[in-house]
Amino acid sequence: MKKILCVLLLISTVFCASTNKIYNIKGMMCGVGCANKVSSILKSLEGVEEFSVDFESSTVEVLFDDNNLTSEKVVTSMSSPYKLTLIKETISKQYAVGGITCMGCVDNINNSLVDTKGLENYSLDFKENLLSIEYDIKQTNVQEVLDRIPDKFKLTEIVSNLDDDTEEESN
Repeated sequence: MKKILCVLLLISTVFCASTNKIYNIKGMMCGVGCANKVSSILKSLEGVEEFSVDFESSTVEVLFDDNNLTSEKVVTSMSSPYKLTLIKETISKQYAVGGITCMGCVDNINNSLVDTKGLENYSLDFKENLLSIEYDIKQTNVQEVLDRIPDKFKLTEIVSNLDDDTEEESN
């Protein structure tokens, strides 16, 4: 059993390396030409899964796999006059939640997660027994978030890759 758990842990670190990074961008002077230039640079980077450029807030949000691309490469890929500075890095994870029997259970979990430092977003789907979390890795870690959930609920991380789904017991 321990060997299986170790293999699942190894697989989860290999396949769950995608992080969402938010950068401040300086040098954009318009919301069309400059935003399009930044977008074309990001499109050309191998490993970028998704991105959005927001001229109004002077931010760029980029989702990529840390195994295929580095934040430094994203920053250095920008041509003059654009300069990126990393603001925040978040990771999203999903968990199957065992032990949810009613909306009281949902409220119990929601109340345990309210005001969790570094927890950017979370949602709990009662019908699917699915918990989705997004947390800032500079402010917290996944274990600190999960430790807030009462022990009576069994959490199993849902680890996805392109070919199949794997589950890893977490709590």
